[in-house]
Amino acid sequence: MASDPRGTALMVELMAAANHRPVLREAVGQIAQRVRAMQLERLETLLPEHGLAADRLPPALVAASTQGPAFGIVQEEEGGYDTRPDEAREAMQALIEALERGRTRRVPRRRLCRRLRNARSSLAEPSRAPRAQSRRRGINSA
Repeated sequence: MASDPRGTALMVELMAAANHRPVLREAVGQIAQRVRAMQLERLETLLPEHGLAADRLPPALVAASTQGPAFGIVQEEEGGYDTRPDEAREAMQALIEALERGRTRRVPRRRLCRRLRNARSSLAEPSRAPRAQSRRRGINSA
């Protein structure tokens, strides 16, 4: 979500509104906790696959240190600031590609797609899950 301009814009608006509305602040905090828990769960297995030791590079550090720059790059791009965000994006992409080349364990594409679907569905609110599923299939449930 941090590297998607739509998600970033929405998050900025929600955080601004949450500053003045305690109930909204709590809801945004709960979503952030759920997202971070998913990131940490995946990073705990992904980092060793890349030969990275969790004691030297903890999953919490990786999650925070990748989300922050992604968010900042999108803000700079969307704001039209001449801060060279394209170079930062390219460097981050090159780093990810280098890590993938050095990966010690490959995950079959089929299993990876299933993991991504499961992660998306776990973000949906329990009462809204059927609507989110129908939206993915292209059915307008509204």
